[in-house]
Amino acid sequence: MNGTDLDYTERCVIGACLIDRTVIPQVIELIPNEDIFLNEANRACFKSIKKLYDSGRDIDTITLTDQIKKDRNEKLATPYHIVTLTSQVASTAHIETHCIILKENYIRRRIAELGRDNAKKSLDDSEDILNTLSDFMGELSNLSVLTSQKQEKRIDAIVATFFQKQGVHTKIDLSFITDEVKAISGQLIILAARPSMGKTAFALQIAEFCAKDDYSVGILSLEMTDGQLTMRLVSKNTGIPFDRLESRDIRQDETEKHYNSCNDISELPIWIDDEAGITDLQIKAKATRMKAKHDIDLLVVDYLQLAHSKQQSREQEISAISRTLKGLAKSLDIPVIALSQLSRKVEERTDKRPLLSDLRESGAIEQDADQVWFMFRPEYYGLTEFDGEPCEGLCELIVAKNRNGKLGRHKMRFNGAKFEFEKWSNFTKLDNPF
Repeated sequence: MNGTDLDYTERCVIGACLIDRTVIPQVIELIPNEDIFLNEANRACFKSIKKLYDSGRDIDTITLTDQIKKDRNEKLATPYHIVTLTSQVASTAHIETHCIILKENYIRRRIAELGRDNAKKSLDDSEDILNTLSDFMGELSNLSVLTSQKQEKRIDAIVATFFQKQGVHTKIDLSFITDEVKAISGQLIILAARPSMGKTAFALQIAEFCAKDDYSVGILSLEMTDGQLTMRLVSKNTGIPFDRLESRDIRQDETEKHYNSCNDISELPIWIDDEAGITDLQIKAKATRMKAKHDIDLLVVDYLQLAHSKQQSREQEISAISRTLKGLAKSLDIPVIALSQLSRKVEERTDKRPLLSDLRESGAIEQDADQVWFMFRPEYYGLTEFDGEPCEGLCELIVAKNRNGKLGRHKMRFNGAKFEFEKWSNFTKLDNPF
């Protein structure tokens, strides 16, 4: 594509954002980096549009012109340039295709630039050839991420794909939504623990419970694949250990319950997006589109520290991501459960129950959260007794912050083989984790 055609496509994409705000989440998902725009004026416009979108302000030629001035880019993107952008757009119908064209052209440019730069380095005797190769491969890996066109999948499609070799057939049944989860609508809930405490398993159990009550659930899984999450649900509901499901080692006497479980899970209104390495703006865009498309009533983000934001320090990054999640809970009027890692400070204390000060990398997490739940398993630290009692399988759910309710601890039993939480007292399944 020549420069004139590329500039026209860039103008069409920005113009579409100005005339139809609903396309912006999709554009931000597809074009996470303003550097994808070759024209400096268009690049400045898109950067300012993202700022307006992130702040929740109206977006049109007037507000964009104002933001451009605040960003001190009026010499790049003049008022005349901004006004002419909307005249390029006849329809927003092909916005996805236009974005993909821009992204593919950017990837080609970067590959050519990297080739030229690394050709020079490779001929320079003062350069470490291994470092040069490592840097080159790292840049190519970053570019490969941009080729992803991932969107969320409904769980029935994941089950059908993952278990098709075992002959599992699924049914589709969209359910109607009731009001129970809305008791905590608009709240940001942080579910935090050290690694391998069971955060994902517990969040997935909450998601399943809500979906069984006909609430539509969106999951942004930045760590695990959609297939791995689905296998965890099957393992929990059948009792077949996860490792045997993963290796497709299913005994003859387990076939029927496995089949029935897959059918049951397929009917749940759960939508999973497992794209890794996304930014705070992409989280906002994906969640907004899930709400518009599937009317989700709960969003689960696993986990917070794997997201990114364009900030100067890691603390500022985490603060920006936390604010985005809090803003999503309010603007979409749904509960958002965000999983979070804890710092290693907890390992250094005699009493290893987590504290609010253990939230990793930013005090903004505690500040933004309406509720903070910690998970604590004494067995994780090699203990066989805790508080004078045997503690095999014990997991404490500690409500350390609750803006509108009580604090406290709840005992649960964790079955690691099935990734399932049960009531501590009588070992019955934990029906309603809320």
